[in-house]
Formats: sequence, C-alpha cells, structure tokens
Amino acid sequence: MKRVYIIFVLIILLTICKKQTSDKTEEKKDDNVLVENVTQYMKYSAWAYALEEDIGKKPNEVKDKKLLNFGNAVIVKISKKINGKTYYKIQLPDNSEYWTLQDNLAKKFIVINKEDVKCYENPDDTYISKIKLQPGDYGTLLQEGTDDWIKVEFGAYRSIQDDQERKWVGVKWIKDGYTTDITVAHQAYYLYLANYNLIQQKNKTEAIKYLKEALDVQGGVETEITPLIKETIAQLESQQ
Repeated sequence: MKRVYIIFVLIILLTICKKQTSDKTEEKKDDNVLVENVTQYMKYSAWAYALEEDIGKKPNEVKDKKLLNFGNAVIVKISKKINGKTYYKIQLPDNSEYWTLQDNLAKKFIVINKEDVKCYENPDDTYISKIKLQPGDYGTLLQEGTDDWIKVEFGAYRSIQDDQERKWVGVKWIKDGYTTDITVAHQAYYLYLANYNLIQQKNKTEAIKYLKEALDVQGGVETEITPLIKETIAQLESQQ
C-alpha cells in the first residue's frame, strides 16, 4: 500500500512539472517570436541597443549601442513585446546583433515614378481617391495585397485641385506607377523632408539644404527623380 501511495505521489509531481514546463515553453513562445531572416530597412536614423535590458533607457544612458541611418538594411531575427511595444532583434552585415523598435523599420520603400498615379482608399477600383500621386512621392510598404495591390503610408503632400492647399496623403492603396529602388528611395526621403520644411515650416533655406543632400546620395548618382530635385532647387533659389 505504501508503495502504491509513493507511485501515486510521483505521478502527480511529474504531471505538475510537465505542466509548469509546458506553461514556461508557451510563455516563451508568446514572448519571443522567431522570424525567418527577413530583410528590412531603417525608416530614419535611430539608435539600436546591443543588450535587451537597456531597452527603454535614453541613448546617453546606454554604452553598447549603434546609430543606424535611413535605408540601412538589417536582418530581423526575433520579434518581442516589451513594455507594450514590439521590438526586433536585428542582425547587421558584420553579424553583430541589436534591438530596435519595430516602428523604426520598413519592409520596402515605395517611390512614385510616373505622373498622375491613381491611388485608392481600399484595394478596389470603386474606392478611387481624388488625389493623384506624382513623381518623387515617398512612402513605406505596409501590406501586399492580391492582384498587384499594395498598401502604402505616404510621406507626401498633394492637393485635389491645382489651386487648393496641399494635404497630407497618408495611407493609400496603389497598383502601379512606382519603384522600390533603394537609391531612389533615399533621394525621395530627402525630398519629403524638403517638402515638409517648405509646406509645414515655411522654411525655404532648410528645404534647399535637404534637396542638396538628396543630390549627394550615393556620391551624387543620377536617378529618375534627380531632374525633379534639381528643378525644385532652381525654383526655390530663384525666389530667395
């Protein structure tokens, strides 16, 4: 009888241990989500921290960190929720690893390279917007749909009519009229910053500075939107 009792107790203990192990495994599974080596790109300059325990600290409080810049390619290894925000563990080309906010990264950059490109509020032709996108309009890919539809968050200002004030484009769906070339995206990003300073800040000097930075991308390489940037600089400088 005593032997039966001991066996019964052992079975209960093994069951409890198995459940606790299972709970911990499930908790870890929910906490860290492995990602299949997805390449993404920095949306702007931001600090990345080598140690997970440094997340949430100010940059001047962290010793082991790396400043990453717009367009830098990284490989996403792990996704993790920390203090209500999603962070990625990323790997750089030299195999070093850091942590950065998910919001700091983009799957792809989208730059309009055709005139009067139609955009939509939903991925359906009946949801067409009155806004028509123009060459140089910059955005980041949010979602790839079916039948060539893509959802993009645009950093661009466009008016519905030529004589109206330009409005923020924001999130739209498009099907064509764009490029994902990283060099073009780098130039378009500076063009976006120039337009922001011109339209929102009314600062022509700062706008011209960003436009000239756009021309210096990749050592001054010419792209399909380079003529637009040069033309904009000439217009602004003639007004000063």
